[in-house]
Order: sequence, then C-alpha cells, then structure tokens
Amino acid sequence: MDAFKDVTGASSLERAIDRTKRLIASFDRVIDELSEELSDADLQLLAEIEGEQNGMAAASEGSR
Repeated sequence: MDAFKDVTGASSLERAIDRTKRLIASFDRVIDELSEELSDADLQLLAEIEGEQNGMAAASEGSR
C-alpha cells in the first residue's frame, strides 16, 4: 500500500517518474540552447564522443 497515493492520488513511483521526465525535458532544452551557440567543430566533437559512449554501452551489454 502506498500511503502517498491515498493522500495525493498519485503513487510515489508515479511522482518520481513524472519528476524525472520533467528533468529530462529541462536538460533537453538546455542542450538545444547550448547547441545553437556551438561551432560546427564543437558539434562534430560531441557527436564523436556520443558515438564512443554508445559503443562502450553496447560492448558492456554484449559481455553480459
């Protein structure tokens, strides 16, 4: 039983998920604003870093 849900109508988990979604949306807005100020070289570097991170995540999942 979730006492929080009894009082507010939303469970603790639902509220946590909602807060996380709002936080992600906020980060996305900041990233969009910052990316407008970056040069093409900066954007290319970020793309390379993201590619490396995605590759590392895939490699670690493959080793499980």
